[in-house]
Amino acid sequence: MSADLGFPFSVMLDNFIAAKKGAPTGHKSDHWDVFPEDYEHVIANTEAWPNFLRNSLSAGFNDDLHWFPGGDLGPNEGADTPWNRRKKHDFSSLLANTLAEPEQIEKLNKLLAAVASICGIDFVLENLAPETGSPPRANFEVKLSEKKPPVSCRVGLHDMSLIYYGWQVSRVAKPVLGKTPTIVEIGGGFGGFLAKMKGLFPASKCIVFDLLEVNAVQTYYLTERFPDARILGYRDFEEQGAAIFESDADFIILPGGLIREMPDETVDLVVNTRSMMEMTPEIIGYYFAHIQRLVPVGGLFSCYNRYQKMTTFKSYPYDDRWRILASQATHIQPHIHELTVERTATPQAFPITEVLKSLPPFS
Repeated sequence: MSADLGFPFSVMLDNFIAAKKGAPTGHKSDHWDVFPEDYEHVIANTEAWPNFLRNSLSAGFNDDLHWFPGGDLGPNEGADTPWNRRKKHDFSSLLANTLAEPEQIEKLNKLLAAVASICGIDFVLENLAPETGSPPRANFEVKLSEKKPPVSCRVGLHDMSLIYYGWQVSRVAKPVLGKTPTIVEIGGGFGGFLAKMKGLFPASKCIVFDLLEVNAVQTYYLTERFPDARILGYRDFEEQGAAIFESDADFIILPGGLIREMPDETVDLVVNTRSMMEMTPEIIGYYFAHIQRLVPVGGLFSCYNRYQKMTTFKSYPYDDRWRILASQATHIQPHIHELTVERTATPQAFPITEVLKSLPPFS
């Protein structure tokens, strides 16, 4: 297939084809074996991408599709789901750009109030994502004080959760991280959370490791979201090798297996939000081995995942050189546990594996 599609599609396609031939394999669980085999044609369908947050391109990593009937079903749980539409190359819009149904307004209003009560309304308004990808949102007027006029804002389901997680990570990480931190996200969805990290830590180098198909989505989103950013991908890795991690890139987007190429103790913060719960124990073990190699003493690892899905949170293989900085059930999603830990020089007397035994499930 010709890659002469214009920017950024040619870059997306070039990286995808090269990675499909040369990248390490074995990081796709059965849960994520859900993409068309001819994904090159998905990338080449340039008309589908501008509103990808309202069509099946983002199925499985976009909470906003909750509003579509069948949007909460898994990949094998129904006939007309976003997952199946993507496999059929059906990229018609599933939702309106502006949500207006009463139940949508009520739920989003409650979520906005909950997140604002935790993070502060100023943090919420400062970190709302732009319209990149044309996400489905509802319009609200927010009153900041009696003396100030209301502020108009557009609120989306997925963006509210990213703002919450961004606040939780940043409030712990900001006192610890330097001015130019290296941040790694494992399983980054469409790139929304890494974009939040870049906004909160503007001088950071942000690296994401994920599936090849999702790398393409991340490349599109982050390129559109940050048009002046330096974004490197698999072809750049082919040319530079491990030296790519020493570059002054804003974003580096690579297949998951290449985390093994990063030099030891070079990552200030690793984040995983709601994707390890969909990995096999073997894949989780692979990532943990590298996280525990990459994070130096004083570095952080934030892990936000369900107590139980494909795997259980309490089974994650932390070694004994982590100290807990924050641990709690997520306020807006209580079935998810959030744990931020700091790397220590010596083993802890009460290791995290013992702490995790107090988490559900208990049977």
